[in-house]
Amino acid sequence: WHIDRRTMKPVKLGLDGSEDKISTLAYSPKGDHLFVGGGEPGGHGTVKLFDVKEKYTLVHSLVAHTGNVYGVAFSPDSKWMGTGGGDALVGIWDLKELACVRTVGR
Repeated sequence: WHIDRRTMKPVKLGLDGSEDKISTLAYSPKGDHLFVGGGEPGGHGTVKLFDVKEKYTLVHSLVAHTGNVYGVAFSPDSKWMGTGGGDALVGIWDLKELACVRTVGR
C-alpha cells in the first residue's frame, strides 16, 4: 500500500507448493523485511521472513508455535519480534539469531 498515492501493488511471495495459510503479516520497522505468519492446517504455526530488497525472496522459515500464528510485532530497533499463536503462547524472538529466547503464557 502506497499511502501518498493510495494505490496497492500486489506482491507474489515464494509460498509455491506450501499449504500454509496466512493470518498475519508485518514489515520490520526498517522496512527491509516482511514477516508472514500463519500455519499448516492442523500443524505448526510458522513465520516466514522475506527480503524486500531482493524482490521478496524467502530468507528463512521459523516454526513459531504448535498452533497457527495470529500476530507478529517488532521492537522499534528491529532487534526483537513477538509472535502470538493459537497455542495461547507469546514468543519473544532474537532477530539477529532468528531464535526464540522466551515464551510467555499458560
